[in-house]
Amino acid sequence: MIGDTGLQSTALMGSHAARPAPLETVAGPHVRQIPMVATLIVYFLALTTVMTVIGTTQSAGSMFWFAAVSAIGLYMAAFALVLAPAPGRLRLVRAATAMCLAIVAQGLCWISISVDSTVVIRGYAPLLATAFVVEVVLITRNRIATAWIGTVTGIVLSVSFSRALDATDWWSPVESLNLLSVIAASAGAFALSPFLGSIDAFAALGRRVADVQSARLAADHARDERIARIELHMSDLLADIVESDAVTEAHVAKARLFEAQLRDGIRAPALDNGQTRRAVWAARARGVSVTLLDDGAFNDLPLDIVRAFLSRMVPKLITELEGLNSGELIARIAPPGRVPVASITVAPDARRRRIEFGLDGRVSKVVWT
Repeated sequence: MIGDTGLQSTALMGSHAARPAPLETVAGPHVRQIPMVATLIVYFLALTTVMTVIGTTQSAGSMFWFAAVSAIGLYMAAFALVLAPAPGRLRLVRAATAMCLAIVAQGLCWISISVDSTVVIRGYAPLLATAFVVEVVLITRNRIATAWIGTVTGIVLSVSFSRALDATDWWSPVESLNLLSVIAASAGAFALSPFLGSIDAFAALGRRVADVQSARLAADHARDERIARIELHMSDLLADIVESDAVTEAHVAKARLFEAQLRDGIRAPALDNGQTRRAVWAARARGVSVTLLDDGAFNDLPLDIVRAFLSRMVPKLITELEGLNSGELIARIAPPGRVPVASITVAPDARRRRIEFGLDGRVSKVVWT
């Protein structure tokens, strides 16, 4: 593991925070997430109460209770799938899975109606209508096609089972109102579609401004930590000078090492971690010329990839530093988009050896010059 991960993470945050985030759709803005969840909690409490009252007053059989409990559980799982992703991040697979759970819940209700006559069809209306609520939420999450597939499937189930049961009360004004809600939600989504691009642009602009501010704060924090670290070491050095009442060559050499370490933190923040600092200090103390450079290749890479990259490159860099007693070493993070992503050039004598690293952080090539 790389040492001083806190400082390294700060440096990496500073290099990544300025990148614009993906556009977020207003189909499910974050400000509406909590109220929607709270509303659904109230809804399910009311649904459970209503179904309990229906089952109790109509002396429902065991099949009714099984269907009611199962359907409520399936609907809750469906809503969890739909609402868990961040706004604008609902994948088709999750949306389809949620819709399938709602369809299964409707199917259980119709099966219960078929085998248990203790409760009339209208007693299952709250459970059947909940599927329309799932569909409306899917529409607000830009999954209109998935919602309509579920709507049509639910209607087909209702028609099929009601005909098989020769029932005449399978459709009521409640179902009509629910269907109208799905239609209205779809119409609203289509009507707003021309404005979504502009609203997304404003949302992205706000994110970019926030990212720039975060980058500045992260850079300032990293700088303050570097300065504090150097001040701590320099205070020890000054105390030693005062105690010895003379400035020796050892004191000058130590001050130069501190200065070089401060430059490393500025020129190569991605490599500014405890293990590298100690190895570089020791190598310079032995007379090795060490140069660390970071030209910004990590600015275009996800943070997890950068961490994995450094977890492979840094140990190799430390090994090379520990193996040198003289000569020169240059470790460089390439500019964005370049291949190789990073390199370590080692010159213990007249010959040079350049170690190149691929995107995965592994050594891709060793070149002798």
